[in-house]
Amino acid sequence: MTAAPQTSSSPKLGTCSACFREMRVVDGLVVRHGWQETGGRKVGRYGQTTHVGGCFGVGRRPFEETFEAASFYLVEVAKAHRSAERRVEDLRVNPPKSFQVKGFRETATVRPGDRRYDSALVRATRRAEAAVKALRDEAAEVGRRIWEWTPGELRDAEVVKRERSEAKRVQVAKEAEERRTRKAAQAEAREARETARKRVEALRETPVAQVAETEGVETIASARYDDGGVAEVRRLVIDGKRSVHWVSFLPNGGVLSDRAKSIKAAVADLKPRRFHPDIEPRRVVEAKGWDPETGLVVK
Repeated sequence: MTAAPQTSSSPKLGTCSACFREMRVVDGLVVRHGWQETGGRKVGRYGQTTHVGGCFGVGRRPFEETFEAASFYLVEVAKAHRSAERRVEDLRVNPPKSFQVKGFRETATVRPGDRRYDSALVRATRRAEAAVKALRDEAAEVGRRIWEWTPGELRDAEVVKRERSEAKRVQVAKEAEERRTRKAAQAEAREARETARKRVEALRETPVAQVAETEGVETIASARYDDGGVAEVRRLVIDGKRSVHWVSFLPNGGVLSDRAKSIKAAVADLKPRRFHPDIEPRRVVEAKGWDPETGLVVK
């Protein structure tokens, strides 16, 4: 089926019947262009490697007007597919007597019996099988497009150019706005962290009981020793965020100690240690929230 050629004084854009890219149409025919590289380069794979010369659809009517060129291209793909299948069969039944293998400094000729020959044969077979699959997929895709073909309108090149320019402008503006929003959020987060740090520094010399009244304080673990001492691991909560940990050995009127590296490290400090060989360490009489044997938090 063929639609009537579309004539206009303004340049038009149409779809190539082989690579199905949007190309400029001059005098009703698709202008010269190369093959589209749609993925990683693979030897022997249509549409995914570099081809010398123009595309099959060059000099033919666009796909919007007719699928005739696509039908011719499908025939060529089918021929290439049969050729690739014969190549696979030849490699399996009648493999070549030698392969050229590139080395670090020179190219060597390898023959059966050489370990490199077996590897080269495997690689050649895999490439041929990949080409068969790619051509089969290509034929299926072209056949689907032909089956679903309906006449279409060529697009005005100037209109398309303006639309793409506008789309690019909108995208650039969107990305700029996203960058501004991201920077603002980062600045706000930095300011919040700095504010929290200053508040914690201001609380360093404040009695724990007073801190508990003005800020949020949670007790994670506590220990009572045989000498009457008490130690607690508490967590300071600022604006609902539990981010500061410390050990308070004097909960009744004591002050905040230095920040611990982690809750695990803070709780480990509750376990008594022997500081002198002649002095017995104090013993834990009561432990809450942790195991005196391991020094770990118990949930």
